[in-house]
Amino acid sequence: MPKPSPKLLKTKAHCECAPQITTAATAAEEILRITEADYTLTGHYHLPFEISDGEKRVVNPGALVRLSVIQEEIDRTPSVMLIECSQSGISHRIIPLACAKPGSEALDRSHLDIERLRDERRQAFLTSLDEFRGDRFAALEPEKVLNEVLSHFQASPEVQGEVWRRFQEIMSSQ
Repeated sequence: MPKPSPKLLKTKAHCECAPQITTAATAAEEILRITEADYTLTGHYHLPFEISDGEKRVVNPGALVRLSVIQEEIDRTPSVMLIECSQSGISHRIIPLACAKPGSEALDRSHLDIERLRDERRQAFLTSLDEFRGDRFAALEPEKVLNEVLSHFQASPEVQGEVWRRFQEIMSSQ
């Protein structure tokens, strides 16, 4: 009796059969548990993965392009997956794209570093403002508080102009 042909299933990793599943690994494990297919080809998640229980396999070739600046995307080389199907079974191999630039050249994280530095400076300013303020401004007018704070921090004319512009904007909206 001839060996039955291998079964191949193509699906998205979040899987219509288990829509509550949210991560690629969890989805692949769930697909592996419930599928009757020998090979399940998934998509949707940009990072490649492969999971097997020895008999069945769930694979995701990953995206051809890097779409975010997460470290995993920077570290990986985009690739394609060549799947070969025959009466004897299904196999695959990953072929890295020779034309793909290293992630550090293709993706720029500098805006994340700038945002982190801005947040750190903002937090440092707010902390120093709290320390400076203490209890002495509890009953003062906001304009007097702003004048004293701007003076204490020796704010440039540009910063002072922006502070007053925003202050007037807030006051006019109340």
